[in-house]
Amino acid sequence: MEDTQKLAKSTLKGTLWNYTSFAVSKGLTFISTLILARILVPDDFGLLSMGLIAINYLDALNEMGVGSALIYQQGDLEKKSNIAFTISLSVNALLTLLAFLSAPAIGAFFNEPRIIPIVQVLSFSFVLSSIGSIHSVRLKKELNFRKVFVPEIGRTFAKGGISIVCALLGWGVWSLVIGQVSGILVSNVLYWVVVPYRPRLAWDRQEVKGLLGYGSQIILVDLLGMFLQNIDYLIIGKRMESTQLGYYTMAFRIPELVIINICVVVSRALFPAFSRIQNNLEALRKGYLTTLRYISLITIPIGLGLFLLSKEFILMFYTDKWSASIPVMQLLCLYAVVYALGFNAGDIYKATGKPWILNAMGAAKLVISVPILWAAAGISIYAVAAAQLAINIFLTLVELLVVAWIVKIKAVDILKSMQPAILSGLIMFIGVYILKSQMMGLQDWTRIIALPIAGALLYGVTLWLTHRDVLRSFFQLAKGAVQA
Repeated sequence: MEDTQKLAKSTLKGTLWNYTSFAVSKGLTFISTLILARILVPDDFGLLSMGLIAINYLDALNEMGVGSALIYQQGDLEKKSNIAFTISLSVNALLTLLAFLSAPAIGAFFNEPRIIPIVQVLSFSFVLSSIGSIHSVRLKKELNFRKVFVPEIGRTFAKGGISIVCALLGWGVWSLVIGQVSGILVSNVLYWVVVPYRPRLAWDRQEVKGLLGYGSQIILVDLLGMFLQNIDYLIIGKRMESTQLGYYTMAFRIPELVIINICVVVSRALFPAFSRIQNNLEALRKGYLTTLRYISLITIPIGLGLFLLSKEFILMFYTDKWSASIPVMQLLCLYAVVYALGFNAGDIYKATGKPWILNAMGAAKLVISVPILWAAAGISIYAVAAAQLAINIFLTLVELLVVAWIVKIKAVDILKSMQPAILSGLIMFIGVYILKSQMMGLQDWTRIIALPIAGALLYGVTLWLTHRDVLRSFFQLAKGAVQA
């Protein structure tokens, strides 16, 4: 059994490599998004979003949960990997066929026939993704995120580069579609390059039963998660025109890119790490509180800063044709912060063999969200964003209380873990808000450069003066992770 300190270093090292991949990948995505936003129109992004909604829902079935089961279970890795690959390949071939044949019905649902061929082309992403899916899972199980770097960067580079070239050629929404599929193909081919594992078709009834037994719970988790993750897109696409969905999609891009994806990156390392100590309650308790502390230290200042600079950012980088996205982005920045604080609770549920809690939480969120978001979509995309924020404030509080019950910690301990970020973030927000009001006569680019620098300095100084022990402990862990 690994001790807590060794696990922390191993997990942080994996997270650092994962975050390096994330930072480079999302940096490239950010650049390509800025370029594409200037070339294409909101309707193009709205059409792609409609097509991806159906694909994303089916994508929750792409491995039948065997990827998470492979990480969770111990035993003969080679044998289990081959069986998992067989299941994944078979299921994804069926999903490709299902999505292709369902395209007309999807177009009818959105009352948008233009998305029929889009869905049909995107359907091939399923079978393409199965090529290297188990390779990716094996790396995650081993916490070997260094090797994930090349495939993930390859995906982003291919997706963005091909999309930009096609957009410059005047291909409109098809530039986004072709880039999407190309990125998936390139990344999965690269997984075969960096991972020596060569799968073969295999079957064992007992092993299949074990993988699917755990995986069945993960399927429900992924289905509910994917449905809830895209429910706002689905309802806006159904009740409003594609242009409005385009505005909303673009407003979500940056909060998702720099806030929510941080949690996804950390989760890739946390689930396998927590799985190793699933029977050590004290280690789980310390691991979760430490994770929550550092996630809040990153996401809270970023979210508050983006809230203050949403207008300048969109007008400068996306141009004024996206101005309708400004108030939506402000609310979604706050939503992303709240969402991030409860995100990694799911890693505790899965690592302790209780993924059913995620399903229960997802079902509750579904019951609450659908009628509220449906009513909000009848008003405006701004109302949808406001509803998302309100719903997730309530649900995140519930998530935190449930985790406190599982790992036997007090609610006040959770609040203490977030206290450094909350205090420093509020002082930063007030200071930057006052400074911004004094700079309104200056050009947007001046504020975009000066305000983040001022905010970072104010946040860092406040954190150092009030909670320098937190910074010291993080730097010590980071140093240990690099040297490990």
